[in-house]
Amino acid sequence: MDFKNLYIIKSGSVKIYFITEQGDEQITSFHGPRDIIGLDAIAYNTHKSFAQALENTSICELHYTEIERLNSTLQFKFLDYISRLVSQKLLIQRTHIILLTNFSAEQKLAYFILGLHAMINFTNPHNKELVIPMTRYEIGNYIGLTIETISRTFTIFQKKKLLEVKGRRIKILEEDALKSLTSQLPQSSSF
Repeated sequence: MDFKNLYIIKSGSVKIYFITEQGDEQITSFHGPRDIIGLDAIAYNTHKSFAQALENTSICELHYTEIERLNSTLQFKFLDYISRLVSQKLLIQRTHIILLTNFSAEQKLAYFILGLHAMINFTNPHNKELVIPMTRYEIGNYIGLTIETISRTFTIFQKKKLLEVKGRRIKILEEDALKSLTSQLPQSSSF
């Protein structure tokens, strides 16, 4: 699809994915409030991936030509915000690659939960409860684990009293213990 717009997520969450040559879905990222999606289309003037809302999601469409028409002060502020966002996303992507290739299921899921918590509760980081908007399949697809391994790891975390899990509802009981599992990874505020 031709590139014309950027999209700012006001509330909710979105997954970004592409379809492999074999017809399989590969999730490349998740996005939440304040994230801008569609930035990757600027380079080639076309969207090479797909976006799908994971829950009720409110999105603001930003026509790229309108950004180009902003006065220089507003344009500079917007481009500064975009460059900071892109920089953060590059760190997240690098960390994701490292995570996929070098870490255990417990480390992968701990990193995912902490990143999701930061994304969902960015205005209230002290709230340790969250509802996961994605399925176990989508989590596994993103962090390179099977559904069974995801479920088994959630059970391990519950037995260790790190998390309380009820369906898609999670309560973080021992955030420091989860962070210690991910201490070898570059830390970022979201994923």
